[in-house]
Amino acid sequence: NSDSNPTTPRHPPQLVRAGPRREAEMGHVWLQVLPKAESGDDPRMILQEAVMQRRLEKYPGDFVAHCNLGALQTMRGQFQEAVFTFEQALRVQPASATARNGLGAGLLAEGRVDDAIRELRETLRVDPAHLNARWNLSKALVRKGDSAGAAVELETYLKQKPDNPDAQVGLAMLYFLEHRYDDALPHFQEAVRLRPEDAEIRTNLGALLASRGDLAAAIRSFEEALRLNPNDKVARDYLARARAQLAIQH
Repeated sequence: NSDSNPTTPRHPPQLVRAGPRREAEMGHVWLQVLPKAESGDDPRMILQEAVMQRRLEKYPGDFVAHCNLGALQTMRGQFQEAVFTFEQALRVQPASATARNGLGAGLLAEGRVDDAIRELRETLRVDPAHLNARWNLSKALVRKGDSAGAAVELETYLKQKPDNPDAQVGLAMLYFLEHRYDDALPHFQEAVRLRPEDAEIRTNLGALLASRGDLAAAIRSFEEALRLNPNDKVARDYLARARAQLAIQH
């Protein structure tokens, strides 16, 4: 502002700074920058990745940048790169449950099941309440063939988050495969309540009911599955089989 400014004259001239007062500059310019993306790519992810890479060029020990970049790589299916990035994050903050869980998830996606189990168990040692790590550990134990161990993890998970239908189905299926039908039933029923429009859950519930000998209830479950998804061939085959078995009994 100077003598020639009729609204806020200043002598000698005064540098204008941003602020709320009338002699300050109150204008703002916002720019949105998006990169040119290939078909199917989210340009925001490309931009965020570039920002994280630049931050790491300037500050190699930037823990947040490592974690954000690792998460982006995981979302893109770049699991080998994500493993390396989360390992770098852990060099900066070895006690981070977030980074270690990301590392465990990446190792599992790469098929390194034993390494994934090790990292996920360490995550839960650091933070026993880390739900995503417990979920990932249950999946890793299933891949390892340890159904009993996976069931324990899902039981613990559901004590903290009982409204997760995927966890309810996962535990129900583990019990079902172990022929623990009475234990599986309430979890399938809860999954149906949480996700009533899921035809696959109703098909699995029907299979369980048929295995328990409750053919009438199984038939109702298969019929409901077919109402939701008329193209469900598995439900249709199960329904025909259950009806035939019920006819034999009568």
